[in-house]
Amino acid sequence: MSALDSILVTAVGDAWLDAGRVAVSSSSSVPPGPGFLCLEGHRGQQNVAVRIERDAAIPPEVVLVSESVLRQAAYTPDAPWRLLSIKAGKATHLRLEAVQEDRPDVMWRDVHNDETLLGRILSESAARATTPLRLGEREFVVRSLEPADESVLEIGPATEIELFLPGSRTGLDVVVLADTSGSMEVDDLPRLAESSRWSGGASEYEERIDALRQALFSMLDMRLRISGRESRMALLRFASNVTQVFPRSEGMAVVDADSPPETIQELRDAIHGLTPSGATDLPEAILRGVEVLDQFGKVGNDQLIVLVSDGKSWLPKGSEFTGEVVVSKDDPVSLVEHLHKSRKVRFHAVGISNRELYDAWCRRTRRDYHESLAPDHPLLQEIVRVGGGDPSAIGGVDVLVDYFSGLGSGLRRWVGPPSTSERGFRLGEEALLAARAARSRPRGDTRTQDTERLANAIDRLNRICRQTMGRRIGVWVPFENQVGVLDMNAFLGAINGEADLLFPVKQLFQIMTEDGPGRRTKAGQSPPDELQPAYTAFTDFIKNRLNPLRHYLVHDKTNDPKTVEGASRVYQHYLQQPALDRTDAGSCMKLWCLLLADAADTTEAAIQALSSSHADGIGQPTAPTPPAASPLGRLSAIGSEQELPDFDETFDLRVRD
Repeated sequence: MSALDSILVTAVGDAWLDAGRVAVSSSSSVPPGPGFLCLEGHRGQQNVAVRIERDAAIPPEVVLVSESVLRQAAYTPDAPWRLLSIKAGKATHLRLEAVQEDRPDVMWRDVHNDETLLGRILSESAARATTPLRLGEREFVVRSLEPADESVLEIGPATEIELFLPGSRTGLDVVVLADTSGSMEVDDLPRLAESSRWSGGASEYEERIDALRQALFSMLDMRLRISGRESRMALLRFASNVTQVFPRSEGMAVVDADSPPETIQELRDAIHGLTPSGATDLPEAILRGVEVLDQFGKVGNDQLIVLVSDGKSWLPKGSEFTGEVVVSKDDPVSLVEHLHKSRKVRFHAVGISNRELYDAWCRRTRRDYHESLAPDHPLLQEIVRVGGGDPSAIGGVDVLVDYFSGLGSGLRRWVGPPSTSERGFRLGEEALLAARAARSRPRGDTRTQDTERLANAIDRLNRICRQTMGRRIGVWVPFENQVGVLDMNAFLGAINGEADLLFPVKQLFQIMTEDGPGRRTKAGQSPPDELQPAYTAFTDFIKNRLNPLRHYLVHDKTNDPKTVEGASRVYQHYLQQPALDRTDAGSCMKLWCLLLADAADTTEAAIQALSSSHADGIGQPTAPTPPAASPLGRLSAIGSEQELPDFDETFDLRVRD
């Protein structure tokens, strides 16, 4: 679809359209799904990734799009455009960062509950864009989008969504529960290139406890780069017993760029001192972690417990546990669920290693498979599910480093897949009214060109008048220098009914009558004879068309027979009908287009009349000179570096009240 066979209609404030969707008729030749809206704007052609939706209420020739989408693309009204259907990949992961500052749980709820995110189309440039996505009541920018090798991606029901809040803007109290049971000394993890920095080992593989140390050191490095909101940390090791290793004096300690050197060294020593031995008392570790947050956490900070372990086999209640023995009669899953609901503490679990890595270790070392050493993550996954955390990260060193590096730079909260709504795509009533009203809208909407013509003609007319009258009475112009700012929203905005005509008509009246050649003067005065042809050219337009319409619309004199009669003549002149339906957007738009074009034609006619009256060459205008600034920003009497003085040689063309 293109500008040749369709109308691009804008709607304001519709949640679905603002979420990067365009609506077409059910009979449209463009299929629903991913697409590009190709727009010509001030920055050249912009290809905006959109989702094409069909709606039976949309007329066949209409493409309905959000005004915010066009504004972001710097689209020039009436410029060429085209709507194309494309193929898009499936997004696996979307990380969003909040623009506004608010409580993490509030922002999480806005993302989690937003109904417009499912099906949204994002291009690769979205991760570099500064234009935010509006979800719920807040705005977010795309921090990362995967897979990175796809140019256009669709947010689907399997997309994992994550919310990131920078550490400088978010306070976080975190307790890390480090598993130091005997299974953590198994060296089944392929070593990363930088791993030897922490362990000093030269082997191709490293122990699970070494991976944990490296992840914690990476988090420390990241924390030392930022400062801002006070975030606190505690590190507890657990095996047969639970011991707090940082800070040594119990409590929690601030770890960031402003922390004392002795605090940082204490944490480094605690991480180096993590060594594996013994069985696992997981419920006791969970209870101790919650106690630390209860006693020493800062009010207002987000509270998080991170469990790092190689996992345990777990079955729901009623089944027997297998694998490494959990030394407690309490069910850790029920315990976490209770603490999450009652204390609002979030639990996250990071699983170290996996079955494939352990099997390879058994083959490499020629050791027998032992269930107590094998990584098993069902328990961790269930803790995450009931504890409000992220899905368990399972893997090697890279997985641990990725999670803890993010934890060091800010707060990461897993949101999960996008919300699915039974209601689905449905346009608001205002958007549908704009689409239906476009049936009768004139295809040749030339408001941009006519606005430029009007601005240029005003400037040219003022130049001619200065040249004509400058030697006799100084600098004199028919349009005052303070002609005012041209409101682009008023002149080029949507006209969806008679009410939308009020402001642009008032603005045009001020330019033409109050500031221009029809402004009120003292009784008995008249313009200089040399300028009489120019003023005469404005008489019919101001007296018989602009002023009656202004009385009827702006002053709302609908009960005054004289005013109604005047407006009727205006409608008859422009629309060939005696009245205007207040809800007929097509006729209202047509009326405004013709009125603006008439203003430009009238000003150009004044120039021609003035030029023709000086056949002897006196006051002959010079070649037209475009304004120094874009006329779309301002209608003013540009052309002289000095301020133009006011004179009384004017007369009043307005209809007297």
